[in-house]
This record gives sequence, C-alpha cells and structure tokens, in this order.
Amino acid sequence: SSLDLPVLNASKNRHGGGDADCFVAKFLCDGRTLAYCTYLGGSSPEGCSNVPYHTGEESMLCTQKGLYIVGWTSSNDYPVTANGVQRTNKGVQVHPARSEPAWNGFITRFNSSGAITASTYLGGPGETSADNITTDRRGNLYVTGRIYDSLWCITKGVVQPFLKFKWSKDHDGSAGYIAKLSADCDSIMYASYLLAVDGNNVDAKPTNFMNLAPLQIIVDSMEQAIIIGASSFNERIPIVGARQTIHGGGYDAYMTKLNRTATGYIYSSWFGGSGSEHRINVMKDVSDNFYLGGATWSKDFPLERPLRTSYSPTIGNSGTGFLSKFSSAGDLLFSTYWLGSDSESVRSMAIDRCGNLLILGNTTSSRFPM
Repeated sequence: SSLDLPVLNASKNRHGGGDADCFVAKFLCDGRTLAYCTYLGGSSPEGCSNVPYHTGEESMLCTQKGLYIVGWTSSNDYPVTANGVQRTNKGVQVHPARSEPAWNGFITRFNSSGAITASTYLGGPGETSADNITTDRRGNLYVTGRIYDSLWCITKGVVQPFLKFKWSKDHDGSAGYIAKLSADCDSIMYASYLLAVDGNNVDAKPTNFMNLAPLQIIVDSMEQAIIIGASSFNERIPIVGARQTIHGGGYDAYMTKLNRTATGYIYSSWFGGSGSEHRINVMKDVSDNFYLGGATWSKDFPLERPLRTSYSPTIGNSGTGFLSKFSSAGDLLFSTYWLGSDSESVRSMAIDRCGNLLILGNTTSSRFPM
C-alpha cells in the first residue's frame, strides 16, 4: 500500500489505488543492484497468492519466456495485453457474506527488462483467484486456485465440468480449479473444476469447500498434472487407483493426477494418518518422482523405509515434520518423520544439480538430529 516504492524501469510508476497493489522487483546477482521495480495493479485491490493457513503456494514462475506472476484483482483496469484470453474482469457479483465486490484471478508475464509481455484475467462472475502456477517442457502454463461460481470457461470433456453450489450467507466457501493455458496467455487448452467429489455428481451441500483448495501443482514429462491439496473429513475426493482410499482423520493430504487433456484421472488418493497433515509443499525431480513435505500430527503417519520411526513431540499439540517420496505412478518410495525432541515442519524443498534433496524448515527442538 506504500506510495513511495523505489520504482525503476517500471511498467507502472504509481500505486493504482485500493488497499494494496502487487509489486515486482528484480535484483542483479550482486544482490544490491535493482534491475527494475514496478507496481502491478489497477484502481482496486490486488494480491499475489491468497491461500490461507498454508505454505508452498507458487505464485511466481521463472521461464525462458519470462517471469510469470499470478494472483487476484478487483480492478476493472488491471493491465492486460491485447492478446489475453480474457481482457475484462468478469467478477461482477457482490459477495453476500462480506458485502464487497468479487475478484478475478490474473496471470502476468514480465520480460527481463520489466516490461509486461502477456497478461490476462482469469475467472467468472463470482470470485476467482489464481494461487499457483507451473509450466511443462513446451512452456504451457498450469494454474490452480479457488473459484466461487459456476459460470466460467470450463472446457468440454474434463473430469469435473459442473459446479452446482452457489454463494449464500450460509455457504461461504470455494472449490478448486485447474486451467492449462498457452505460454502467451492467449488460449485456454483445458479448464476443470477440482471439487472433492466423484465424477459429475456434484453434491451442493459440503460445509466448507475452502478445505478443498489445491495447494500446489506439478507437471510430469508427459504433461500430466499432479495436484496436491488438503481436506478435512467432511469432504470426499475421487478415489482412483489409490494407495489410501479412506480419510485418516483431521486434515489429510490428497494427490490427484490427471491425464494430459484432463479428461480422466490416472490416480487420486488420500495420504495421511489419524491426525492432521498441514503446511504441505511439493518438489519434483528429473525422473518425475515427487516429494511431499510438511507437518503431521499423526502417530500412525504412513512410513516407508523411514529414517525416523517414532512420533514424539514434547510440546503439547505441536506436530512434527514429515518427508515422503512418490514415483510418478503414485507409489510410495520412502516416507519418514523428520524430527528432534519438540516440533518441526518441512517448509520448502529443492533439488540440486546432483539430484540431492535439500529441505528447509522450522524447529523448536534443542536436540535436532545433526
């Protein structure tokens, strides 16, 4: 919300208005020199990634085409490019529970100099946010987020083409979605809802669709998307080729893999124990294996060739970290607690050039394993 951002080579020199704009800044490799710094937004509020209570959202993506930013906007004058697949904000409804205008998602690409080279809205009359973005080997974009209305550009033949619930003061929740777009944001290849129900038989009565929001997305070498989320016991997910068909308790992770055109599930499964799994993040390696990290409150968390076998935090209701590796087919290759004597959480992961896994997290333990 600052009016004195140190802009440099900016595509927008001034704060647009509303409670907040986004900003984008690029530093040179010395860590001290700005290449550019710009405001990003219109005359109403904007935000970059807005999934509450979770970590791991990827709202920024660097590719050979440039830097992509995703988020949400209430502005009717957000900067979009002439070739954008959606050039107007369709979020015209007023949210009945909050009495404020709805927002749409956005996708915006910057080149190396800080100029906007592609930008589009993404959404329908109700609220839509774009929370996570990734790419495949051909540069196509995959975006996940939350959506609160059923009048959107869902494509034919996808796994979840219908959404029946509507906003009300008693139903202030959202469903998930996935959309695949061209690198220039000028076409949508597919778009599907991601409700935690089977097939097209959408139950309009689950109590809190916010629990179903996809947290992260990765794409394998066959351009097949894997969506990672979390859900409470009140919701259901499609069960297809699952290693865990039953919700364990509290909040469990779920993993849903779609085929290349999003017309079918390859697998969809729960993952967790009788407690909750939270703060989930994901990382994929060059062999299409993927890793889940986070925090668990389950004493019966699913283990496979574990480094640590016991759950023993000593601080009340604190959880402990976990780290799990899956094959592209969804097979569990290893899974372990990651803990000291108190509380831990695996918050982020990376893979180096040699294929080694690096993890970053929090701990309150004075006897962390060294």
